Amino acid sequence: MHKKLSLIILLFLPAVAQAKIDLAGELSVGRSQKKDDTSFSVKGVYNYNQYFGVEVSYIDFGNLAETEKGDHGFYYYDVEADSVNLGVKIGNYLHKDLYVVARFGLSLWGGSLGTLYESTLPPVEDRFTDYPTLSDEGKGYYFSFGFRKHLTDNVYVGGELTQYNWDSQKIFYFENYKLNNISLLVGYDF
Repeated sequence: MHKKLSLIILLFLPAVAQAKIDLAGELSVGRSQKKDDTSFSVKGVYNYNQYFGVEVSYIDFGNLAETEKGDHGFYYYDVEADSVNLGVKIGNYLHKDLYVVARFGLSLWGGSLGTLYESTLPPVEDRFTDYPTLSDEGKGYYFSFGFRKHLTDNVYVGGELTQYNWDSQKIFYFENYKLNNISLLVGYDF
């Protein structure tokens, strides 16, 4: 995962070096629809103008507990997942300090499948199955919609709803796995 992040940063830097510096950084905390675990994200944005920018980000989704109905009852498993993202940002001001934004791009994700157990009735644990930890990584895409409100000329707060679409049959058991994440953010325009 770190090699991918390094490659993305190296590809991103020449665009920044050749143009007027208009950078922003964001930190966010959120939750996914799968479990009440906290996600953390850090994002760097290069703004070409107020309407368009490119971004690179990293998000750790925490523990995504899954429940799935099977032939003999319910299956529960824990998934640790993270993602490095490279995308574009499109937005505009609705008001002097209120900015609406849409983002979309490539998601390079990695994850590992941990504990797995079966039960006839959730959440009663009938049988624990000790499977080896599975790891997987791949590509997908993401898109999000959100807003930000400037508190000062440089500092802003906001919120976003992001959907990640991944292809993984090894960990998530779905050809097109969708993960929604809602987050609150704080950002700084450099």
